[in-house]
Amino acid sequence: RPATSSFTLASVCSPSRTSWLTGSWPLASRLAYIWQCDHDANAAIGQSDYLNLSVPFLPRLLRQNGYRAAHYGKWHLGCTPDAPGVNAYGFDDSATYVSNAKTSEQIGDFGDAWFPANSSRMIVDRGIAFVNASLKARQPFYLNLWLHISHAPLHPTPEQLDHIEELSDSYDFALDADALSSPIKLSAGRKRHALVKLTD
Repeated sequence: RPATSSFTLASVCSPSRTSWLTGSWPLASRLAYIWQCDHDANAAIGQSDYLNLSVPFLPRLLRQNGYRAAHYGKWHLGCTPDAPGVNAYGFDDSATYVSNAKTSEQIGDFGDAWFPANSSRMIVDRGIAFVNASLKARQPFYLNLWLHISHAPLHPTPEQLDHIEELSDSYDFALDADALSSPIKLSAGRKRHALVKLTD
């Protein structure tokens, strides 16, 4: 069943993700703010470098009960060079960014200027493929799709700007948002369509 309400224990990235997946306060995981990809930066505010593998973790608990689990999109629960891979937390499959690239498959090129404009499509593509594979295997599943678009400066591609009739050299946030609204809505619609098919 789709969730009909939600809450968060923090207004920023890493703590809210930690509380969602562990069911506990972020400070229980020695997380004071957001996890940095640099050990010294984390140590300076007295926090660990990544989420402890020993904490109870929702995907791991679900896998123990016959579910397949996947995570696609932003991770941000540890990205130092010694951080565990995403799948070590109980996922069968993952493709992420803001994670340890040595131990975790990366989705897209985070350094690409067009990544924010195309990331939703890439994340949803992987999610739909996972849903279809789970259905084919006749297994219940848990899927995290953590999109990037709310985190970054909006930077639409030239193709996404095509439908904007008047574009000055100093186009503003509103034009950026308008140009990106179609692919965002398309990705959300594709995800919803894939899930609605489950109930048919």
